Amino acid sequence: TTEIYTLSLHDALPIFPSMQAYWVSTVSGAGMLRTTNAMRSHQSLNPLKADAFTNKIVRLSISNGINSDEQILIFNQKANNGFDVFDSPKLFTTDITIPQIYTIADKNKLVINGMTALDSNKDIPLYFTTKKAGSFIFSLNESTGFDGYTLYLNDLQLHKSLDLSANKLYTFNSD
Repeated sequence: TTEIYTLSLHDALPIFPSMQAYWVSTVSGAGMLRTTNAMRSHQSLNPLKADAFTNKIVRLSISNGINSDEQILIFNQKANNGFDVFDSPKLFTTDITIPQIYTIADKNKLVINGMTALDSNKDIPLYFTTKKAGSFIFSLNESTGFDGYTLYLNDLQLHKSLDLSANKLYTFNSD
């Protein structure tokens, strides 16, 4: 049986930059995606280079000193605050030694959360899970396009607020 699916790229060009990955997801059942060498393209120009002011990006990570996980927040006027093409679902590992962080949009757990323009008073819930107790380091790895903003991490368990713009690391313990 052969089934044909449409690859939806929305506003994107039908080109993936070299050394980049892409996700393929099926709604149900098994499937197969085949690519051939004929699908390769060599570009003389770089139409994929984004304007420096297109997105505001926050890149966060959680680490236990050995293993880490990352969360990316993207603010783009074309995105919405629900689940859309600017989001990427979180794929959880079963390895109990890896701490994990994620956000949620429309009940979908996300590793990349694309949202519309940032409201300076908006709280964005960030979820943390671990199956192994220990000490963890939360870090702000990137904050592009946030000049004039102060980014805070609010620890709801310990009722602490940390200015991530000034101190990019936060260490805590979890059971």
